Amino acid sequence: MSDSQQEHEFERVSSQNEITPALLHAWRSRMRRWCARELGGAYASRMDTSDVVQESLLQVWQDWDRFRGNSSGEVKSWMFRIAKGHLHKARRHHRAAKRSVFIESGEMTDIGHGEANDPSDVAEQSEARLNLMIAINQLEPELREVIHFRIFGQQSYIEVGEELGISKSEARNRFLRAIRKLKHLIDDPSAPKEKPR
Repeated sequence: MSDSQQEHEFERVSSQNEITPALLHAWRSRMRRWCARELGGAYASRMDTSDVVQESLLQVWQDWDRFRGNSSGEVKSWMFRIAKGHLHKARRHHRAAKRSVFIESGEMTDIGHGEANDPSDVAEQSEARLNLMIAINQLEPELREVIHFRIFGQQSYIEVGEELGISKSEARNRFLRAIRKLKHLIDDPSAPKEKPR
């Protein structure tokens, strides 16, 4: 089916103002193309748009009775908003899965998150987590806040900036500064320790 045929089919089924498999089918390929275009760059090769499309169509199906629009344009707009929300959630989930203080710094290895079967491994991981928490508590408050929002709150740099009233780039700079200080504190046990603030 060509793009113009798909557009015509979408217009036809969406004007019926009822949810049908035909409407969802007409929307599926359009949504997949839109998601692929929106992902672009780094995410395109690492994320499959099929999950976003399926979750979006499922939500459309479940929420159809709450939709109050009358025209095919309103249906499109509503469906795009749903897809945009699921795409944002997928990006965020993808970033959160990759994110850790140590992985993001590019200089440290992940500690305290592996599976440990050996009691000595469990003890090492517990000690590593404790050392990390001690190091985080030694950071200046502005750096500790960034770590809190970025790592534990799994927020983007934009969201961190909004929380702290700073720009996205300043949030990123503070985060990288915090990572460097954490690395120094953890790697150099003889470094002077400040009292937690």
